Amino acid sequence: MPAQVLRTGIRAAAKKKRRNEILSSAIRLFCRQGIEGTSMEAISAEAGIGSATIYRYFPTKAELLKAAILHSWSEKTKQYLPRLQTTAYAEATGAAQLSTILDLFCSLYAYDADFLRFLQAFDHYLQSGTFPPESLSEYEELLLSLKEYATAALDKGRADGSLHFNESADEIYFSVFHAMLSTTQKLALQGDLLAMDSTVPGGHQLKIVKNLLLSGLQAAPIQSV
Repeated sequence: MPAQVLRTGIRAAAKKKRRNEILSSAIRLFCRQGIEGTSMEAISAEAGIGSATIYRYFPTKAELLKAAILHSWSEKTKQYLPRLQTTAYAEATGAAQLSTILDLFCSLYAYDADFLRFLQAFDHYLQSGTFPPESLSEYEELLLSLKEYATAALDKGRADGSLHFNESADEIYFSVFHAMLSTTQKLALQGDLLAMDSTVPGGHQLKIVKNLLLSGLQAAPIQSV
């Protein structure tokens, strides 16, 4: 391998490593201090780099924030989607597949509460109008990373008789997954604010919600409202 090519590869790898370090530092601070309460200078200090360096990678805080949320989602899809790509999953009934998919939310709550808090903070930040809708297409694609698996499971369940519903698979997907994600985020963010919140552990609450949703889809067809 020519020396120039080798040096170029080493520099590219070092740049990628530094970029990921900045993103990881930003995510930690966004989770800990909120988006508005986190400055570029604080992120550079957390990453152990000079303030001028961070701007070479991300000219604005908005660009860093967007890259951070995309990085977070990408890492989670790499972590969790392999569970839906096994032979056992492919051979399962539609209802069993959907159950496995819904279990991902329980895992997120148990092991990735920081990610859920960051996701909630980012969604709130979107209301500021900083990002025009057309700039969020990549973010939307990541948000929909489960949709292909979920609608396939729903269609399979309807075909094999393990699921029953009158609505379209898309309608069921958005309704069920908004319910699961909203509950998961609420428990991760505010699950222990009041004494009564400890009555039923958050993880158990999620399993109850999951089982209720799944039971409803396994029961006799529900008439649309």
